[in-house]
Amino acid sequence: MSEEKGEVVVLGAGIVGVSTAYAARECGMSVVLVDRREPGSETSYGNAGIISSGSISPLNNPSLWKALPKYLTNRHAALRWNPLWAIQNPGWVARFLADSATSRFRPRATALHGLIGASAKLHREWIVKAGAGHRLRETGWLKAWRSDAVASAEQERALLAEYGIASELLDRQAISALEPDIVPVYKVGLLHTETASVDSPGAVVKAYARMFASAGGDVRQADVKAIVPDGDRWRVALAGGEISARHDVKCSRASVWKVDVGRKS
Repeated sequence: MSEEKGEVVVLGAGIVGVSTAYAARECGMSVVLVDRREPGSETSYGNAGIISSGSISPLNNPSLWKALPKYLTNRHAALRWNPLWAIQNPGWVARFLADSATSRFRPRATALHGLIGASAKLHREWIVKAGAGHRLRETGWLKAWRSDAVASAEQERALLAEYGIASELLDRQAISALEPDIVPVYKVGLLHTETASVDSPGAVVKAYARMFASAGGDVRQADVKAIVPDGDRWRVALAGGEISARHDVKCSRASVWKVDVGRKS
């Protein structure tokens, strides 16, 4: 079996994979992007394509304890968890719950704000550079509550304001005016006005992959058979051979894509 040596191998050509591959290529590294299908053909084909400005509150925030009894039933729409995995990994679960303490919330929110702000700026640049600028929509992102959750919406709005993130509180009438076709069951809404989205996430991923290839990146369509550590390198076994990548690489640029349910208008 033939073996190639390079610096970076990225497994999975969704939005995270193509973004990581392109960022590494921008740093001057040799990069191979591998997926069993064409870029943007699976999860990233149909997600909401949100470029978020306000997703700065982690799931394990101080309100987690109040919602925990509902989550433990494993029937809540917001969360599914694997009981067997939790039993086998009690240390991780304990740390996850401990991080929901109020004293640990602000540092993590601040870190997320910095990461998301840099990511949003970078994606706005890359979408244009990739020739997909027409896909970008600066229409905001609407979070809506069926219950009379004004207090929760105000609390979230106040948190966003602390970090300079604009949002608007909406009542039922304002929600219907913004989204005339939505079923009028939502009583309260919070519009994240600085959040953007794209009208075709799959098309944007494919545009990023073309941009990566044009920059000298290598896109491979192949099944990954195994990933094996080999001293200071990793060996990635494909159907037609192996690729050896460095164990540690450093790059100052990276990006993430916020996948969530957002506005489609």
